Amino acid sequence: MEIMTSPIPKAAVIFLTLLLAFDSATARCIMTPGETLRSGHSLSSGNSRLTMEKNCDLVIYHNKIKIWSSQSAQNGKTCFLYLQHTGVLSIVTNDDASDEVWKSHRTVPAHPNFYSINFVLEPNGVATIFSNSRKIGHCRVNGIPVWSTAQLPEASDEQKRNP
Repeated sequence: MEIMTSPIPKAAVIFLTLLLAFDSATARCIMTPGETLRSGHSLSSGNSRLTMEKNCDLVIYHNKIKIWSSQSAQNGKTCFLYLQHTGVLSIVTNDDASDEVWKSHRTVPAHPNFYSINFVLEPNGVATIFSNSRKIGHCRVNGIPVWSTAQLPEASDEQKRNP
């Protein structure tokens, strides 16, 4: 008995490959230190999208409504978002990588218990840098918030000493 198998058409393989590549790009919602988000690219989570726009403005849309902006439009030609190892989020121009047009202005304290920095876009449209964090689900981390697009209370001296 001969079993016949029909080969998958080449067009279907190409389509599935492109679909998987598209899904993995759009499903990205977390950045780790050293990673960048190029001009025209986005992080997405639920109905929220954080986009590094081509005019160098970092914008968050929730349900297609602009809810936050870095206010850095027109400060460069093409820019990228960069999460530094210190926990600072920066927008840097591609023209001169040393030219910072915006930054989060809050670093992770130099403390041996601070590690595992993550920048997360949450489904509610809030973007937060967490220290001492670990992933607990898709687009969710557990950790100490050190900067956010939502206002965070200032850490007490005790919290800074004993995270």
